[in-house]
Amino acid sequence: MKKPLSEMSLEELWQLFPIILKAHNPQHREWYLAQKDEIFHWVGQENIARINPIGSSMVEGLVAKPIVDILLEVPHTCDIEELKQRLTDGGWTLMSFQTEPHLNYTHAKTEFIAHYTKLARQEFPKRYKPEG
Repeated sequence: MKKPLSEMSLEELWQLFPIILKAHNPQHREWYLAQKDEIFHWVGQENIARINPIGSSMVEGLVAKPIVDILLEVPHTCDIEELKQRLTDGGWTLMSFQTEPHLNYTHAKTEFIAHYTKLARQEFPKRYKPEG
């Protein structure tokens, strides 16, 4: 018997759904808006702090995966277990979940910004000086 998608690890899902890159599709914006409406319907506006499309599929002219990634941010008062159930009932599969995503994101972002800010200051020194 095959495992349901919801019980598969990310590695198993990647084997089942390999990453494919395609030319930008202008319909990605419409796909996002349709999914956003569905998420509002299933989750309720009171449980959404912000919702945004993320990833390369939203960048015009960029080769990307032919899927739309959506970041759903919820208020601290949201019942996470109920939210997960509502999304599952609506047909979505939870691919990633973090209770404190800012801890990982901030470290990675800080390293990235520090590295490229240093390079930019070397390349464009006048832009980083008050007299420049």
